[in-house]
Amino acid sequence: MVHGPGSSAHKMKKLYIPALVAVAALGLFAIALGTTRAIKVVTASRITSPRSAPSPRSAQQGSSAESAADDDDGAPKVIRFASNPELMPPFLVNDVEGNVRSTAEWRGKVVIVNFWATWCEPCKIETPWMIEFQKKYADKGFTILGVAMDDEGASVVGPFVAKEKFDVDGQSLPIPYPVVLGNDDLGTKFGGIMGLPTSFIITRDGKIATRVVGVVSHSHLEKAIQHSL
Repeated sequence: MVHGPGSSAHKMKKLYIPALVAVAALGLFAIALGTTRAIKVVTASRITSPRSAPSPRSAQQGSSAESAADDDDGAPKVIRFASNPELMPPFLVNDVEGNVRSTAEWRGKVVIVNFWATWCEPCKIETPWMIEFQKKYADKGFTILGVAMDDEGASVVGPFVAKEKFDVDGQSLPIPYPVVLGNDDLGTKFGGIMGLPTSFIITRDGKIATRVVGVVSHSHLEKAIQHSL
């Protein structure tokens, strides 16, 4: 039997439509897979804790100076020195004992505003350094202000601060600096907190000189403090 052109075209059309459906389905699957992977990467980068404190590759100062280091989870750790420092936003917050604390208390001092949380493993790496810096530089007009971002607030943060001790040069020491209860609104005043820990070094005239994202090395953090003293 001999088939005419119309019959062949009809067959090709029947084959062509399922092929288009298959290609479209594969495309949608690829998009869905890519979206799923992207979400997993973003989530993992926020909750994965470094196994050890990373060492920065470099530290430069300037208009957009950055020092970055990558740990095993691939999350960058950055120090940014502001070329045109802005004033620290004023705020009133409660500490873990329920007292209202004001930024006016620390006027004239160099302050590290350290955003952290009790569940944050990288924060526990740098907390002994913060205790050390508090002891070392307090008599030079320096203090650390811990801002705990735990959703549970004082019910979790209070007992943690009261009981937890950290190894500082062979000594088991508690957190000696004030700890207040933070929230997203306070984080927004500082330009948004994308991950923990995040710290801001405030100069004596109340300006944000440095933003530190993630865990950087002890020496780089101390140099950033010394730069503002």
